[in-house]
Amino acid sequence: MQTGLPAGSGVLSEPGTLTVVKVRRKRMVCYEFDTGATSGDLALRYLVVIDGSVVRTNDDMPRTLGARNRKITVAVDAGSKVGLFLNSDVHPDFRRHPVYAVQVGENDVHVTITERKGRIGHESAELGLPDRQKLVDVYTAALTGDIWMKISNLYAEHEADAMLPADTDATVRDAVRRIYKGLSSRELVVQFPASDSAPKQTLRVRFDEADNVLENTTHCPLLTGVLPRVHPRAYAALLTEARASGVTTLRVTSGWRPMLGSIAHRAGLGLDINYAESDTQQVHINRAALTNTKLKRNDNVSERERELYAKYEQAKKEDEDKKKELKTAQDQLEHNRESKAITVLQQEVASAEARAENSRKVTIEAAKEWNEERDQHEPTLIRTLRDKLSHNKSINQVLDPWYVDTNTQDRIVAVPNEHRSENEKTHNNHLHITVTEPKIL
Repeated sequence: MQTGLPAGSGVLSEPGTLTVVKVRRKRMVCYEFDTGATSGDLALRYLVVIDGSVVRTNDDMPRTLGARNRKITVAVDAGSKVGLFLNSDVHPDFRRHPVYAVQVGENDVHVTITERKGRIGHESAELGLPDRQKLVDVYTAALTGDIWMKISNLYAEHEADAMLPADTDATVRDAVRRIYKGLSSRELVVQFPASDSAPKQTLRVRFDEADNVLENTTHCPLLTGVLPRVHPRAYAALLTEARASGVTTLRVTSGWRPMLGSIAHRAGLGLDINYAESDTQQVHINRAALTNTKLKRNDNVSERERELYAKYEQAKKEDEDKKKELKTAQDQLEHNRESKAITVLQQEVASAEARAENSRKVTIEAAKEWNEERDQHEPTLIRTLRDKLSHNKSINQVLDPWYVDTNTQDRIVAVPNEHRSENEKTHNNHLHITVTEPKIL
């Protein structure tokens, strides 16, 4: 930490002339975030504001809190006012609510911001009085659901309209505008007129109240507070591709929410659906029964698939064991090449290699059998909808109980959801899309 009074320095301006320039010693301002209440490595976007001006970055893009380094540190002059733009407020068109502002005096500053769950209405993003400790002004503040609301842009109808792609279908554009104007009920009915390429079609979208919003904000109505905090291109993409897939009914279970999951939902860039219906299929998007055998099996998980998945899991475990055995044998050989027993060690390595190769083949075959059984029973409606969404230019992620694609903009195809990682488990009961918005995320 740097402290002290302004110092002087000499600068030679012309030969034989000495000009004395006063240099103000910098004060260090450090914001430290603790988001462990929901996600300790939350990729929160931020920009620093000094005396009302945003600190420029090399690429003019917002910065992200690191998984391990949860600190934002900046050097400023005494007397400066420092604050932060967070979450979707980093977008250049928004930047309405600088938070956790501090007036820097003669001391360095340390601000600890702790995320807190619950309906906590008395906390604000304003700092109180500091606790001075060894020439450091120490502040504490909270990050609550209500503060998440403040740093999550509430799109106006005209903003939403301006952010839609130029080629957005007129009916879709009108439907999206209605969301931001304020729906009168939780159901959005979209009437697509007949065209040369498609017959007349009605799409009904039901919006559910998310418990996470109810439990962590003091007042955020679904129709006027939650739905308009979702990026308009998310709705436009969903409606466009649902129509193209023949969907007649959708149920959206979550859009903007403050205290759950990755940054996508908190920044209003994610939508979740758990039900899709067409003229021929009704699909409850849930495959939690694949790994939780206590749950009643549904149409999305056959009994044979459960068996083949268990077989695949066991094969993978044994494959890992055989790889470890091979590594141990190889290490033994490497460290005992001068031993009289080197022939025995070489034989042990050869034997371990054979076992590892065999287990690899068994695992590949087990995976093939499970994949075939899963794909055989996957609803055509979901397969079609996923494919359409994955090719929509406004979307960069599609995650569901069958497949996950964390970057639909690259050339890597979606991979099976093995219900193994936390991300895979989280998406075992709904389909999620993330809309692309480089100025935020």
